[in-house]
Amino acid sequence: MTTEAPVSPKNNVFSLPQFTLRNMRINLLRRGLLLAAAISAGLFGGFLGLSLLLPKQDLQKQLIVGNDLVISNPRFIGHSESGGKITIVAEKALRSINGNAAVVSLVNPHVTSASGADLVAKTGNWNQETQELELIDNVVYKNTNGDNSTSDKAYWMADDPRTHDVKAPAPKNAMKKPMGQPLIWLMGNVRLFRESGENLTSTLAIWNDKTQILDTQGSVVLTSEENRVTANSIKFDRLGSHAYAAGGVTVTSKNVTAQSETLDYDNKTKTMYGFGNIVITSGGNSASAKSYEYNLDTKRVVLKGQVNGLMVKEN
Repeated sequence: MTTEAPVSPKNNVFSLPQFTLRNMRINLLRRGLLLAAAISAGLFGGFLGLSLLLPKQDLQKQLIVGNDLVISNPRFIGHSESGGKITIVAEKALRSINGNAAVVSLVNPHVTSASGADLVAKTGNWNQETQELELIDNVVYKNTNGDNSTSDKAYWMADDPRTHDVKAPAPKNAMKKPMGQPLIWLMGNVRLFRESGENLTSTLAIWNDKTQILDTQGSVVLTSEENRVTANSIKFDRLGSHAYAAGGVTVTSKNVTAQSETLDYDNKTKTMYGFGNIVITSGGNSASAKSYEYNLDTKRVVLKGQVNGLMVKEN
């Protein structure tokens, strides 16, 4: 009779039956790992093949609802010839199956310009062929300089939207083309709230995302703590350090009213410079001149050029 020596924990010596059993277990483990790897590879290959066969909209979680292709969480990029750019995201986009494939309707769009300005609205339309954007209903515009605006509609396009329909289909054989200047048009009941504390209302505001100039037009009314300015148009630079008003300009400050054709305002010196057909009235006094200077700090008015009447100084 042969007696097998026990396994020593010190030298890890195995008996022949134990060694054979150990090899069987290792082989089974290897086969299990190979089988799992084969199954994983098969699943991946099947998924890849299915992905190639499925329509693109299935992968993008697009659905057909009625006559519209509904795209969840879409993202579009618009470009301008002068380096402007906008990024458009939305809750969803609707593309008409029977209509122009280049135009999509947006639900709760959020637009970011190249300078970092933000635009949000309830609805919108994006034309990928002509690179034109229309935002509708409760438009809110937030600039990087702290200015906030609200309006009925907003546009991003090269042409004047007042004579243009962004919903019109692109011409046949039209190629995607970048728009001209990177202009953001705010239209209808425009209200601007400046970080400096000024408020402005107008019918139109045009923001140049490259030059950082804001041009407001149409019955413009600018109010601050002590002053009120009305004009046909008022332009601002990005930081509001300079403003230019034109067309029937009237400045009202306490008991002084100054009328002119144009007006320059330098925020650094807190001085207004009026030009053309100047009429200054204060109480029962009035004076006319070619130009005037009005300092907001000292409340002092200086008339220049063909002065008629009294020089006005506010008490």
